[in-house]
Amino acid sequence: MVAASIDKYEFLSYMLVHTGKVSKHEIQGITALFSSLDRDGSGSLDKKDFQAGIAAQEDSPSKKKAQYEGTQDVQKILQIRCFVVWKYFANLLQELKSMLLCQSSTYAKSVDALLAAFFLGVTVLMLHSIDTLKVLPFPVFAPPMLASSIIFFGGAQPPPPAAFVTGTLGAFVLGTVLHQLGASGSIVVQCIAASLLLFFFKLSGSFFVPTVGLAAFIAQSNYTGHSFREPLAYLVAPWSVGHIVLYSSAMLLSLLRQSIRVAFTKQAWKHRLGAMGSGATREAELRKIFDKYDTSGDGALDASELKLALRYVTGGDVDIEDCERIVRSMDTDGNGVIDFHEFMLALDEHA
Repeated sequence: MVAASIDKYEFLSYMLVHTGKVSKHEIQGITALFSSLDRDGSGSLDKKDFQAGIAAQEDSPSKKKAQYEGTQDVQKILQIRCFVVWKYFANLLQELKSMLLCQSSTYAKSVDALLAAFFLGVTVLMLHSIDTLKVLPFPVFAPPMLASSIIFFGGAQPPPPAAFVTGTLGAFVLGTVLHQLGASGSIVVQCIAASLLLFFFKLSGSFFVPTVGLAAFIAQSNYTGHSFREPLAYLVAPWSVGHIVLYSSAMLLSLLRQSIRVAFTKQAWKHRLGAMGSGATREAELRKIFDKYDTSGDGALDASELKLALRYVTGGDVDIEDCERIVRSMDTDGNGVIDFHEFMLALDEHA
C-alpha cells in the first residue's frame, strides 16, 4: 500500500481555494495555461517554450482575424478619404464648368454684360487718348485705375464713393510714409503696402482694393526730398480726375442698363403671363403668387418681396435696384409699396 502525499504546490493551491483567495476554476485555468506553455512536457518553462507559445499565438485564427479587420478598417478610412477628395474636386469641376460655359447666363445678363464691357473700354480708351494727344496739361489715366474701372462698371451701379475716398486717403498717407522711410524694391513694397492697407481697411471698415496700386506707386516713385508736391500732384491727376470720369460714366451707364434690364423683365412677364391663361384663372394664379410672396402679410409687396415674386414669375434674379424702380412705376398711390390691384394693373399695362 502506497502512502498518499501532496507536494507544496498542491498544498498551496488547496489553501488558496480553502481560504477563499481564489476559486478552484481559477487554479484549474492557471494549471491549464502552464500545461499549454510547457510544450516539451518537462514540467518547467524555458525560453523555447515561450518562443513556441508566441509563434503559435501569432499564427492563431483570432490573431489573423484581428489583423485582417485592422487592414479592412484602414482600407475603409482610405476609401472614405478618397471619396471626400473626389467629391470635392467633382463639385469644383462642376462649378468651373458652369462658370466657363456661362450656364447661369440669360439673354438679359448677356446684353447687360456687353454694355458694361463696351463702355468701360470706351471710357478707358478715351482717357488714354486724352493723355496721348495731350489735350489737357495734366494726365488723366494710369494703369492702376483699370482695377477701379472694373469695380465701377461691374455691378448694377457703381458702389458708394465713400469707400473709394477712404481707401484713397489711406493709400496716399501709407505710400508717402513708406517713401519717406526709403522703401525700395517693387515686390517688397507691394507686399508691405498690401499688408498695411488691409490693416487700415479692417480698422476703417471700408474696403477698396485697387487703392493698393496707389500706395505702391507713391512709395516707389522716384521723386527726391521730403516734398509732398509730386505725390500730391499724382493724387489729383491722374488719380482723382480720372476716377471722377470713370465713376460718372459708370453711373450714367447704370441708368441705361437698368432701363434695359427692366424692359427685359417685362418681356419675361409677358411670356410667362401668356401661359397662365386669362380671366378668372389668370387672376387666381396671380393672387396665389402675390399672397405667397407677401411675407409681411400686409396685403402689399415692397421691393424685396417683389424680387422674390419676380424670381418665380420670370425664372431669374432681378437686382433690388431694378425692383425698387419697378415698384415706383407700379405704385399709383405713392405709398412705396404695391397692392394686388396695382400689381394686376401694372402687369396688364406693361405686358
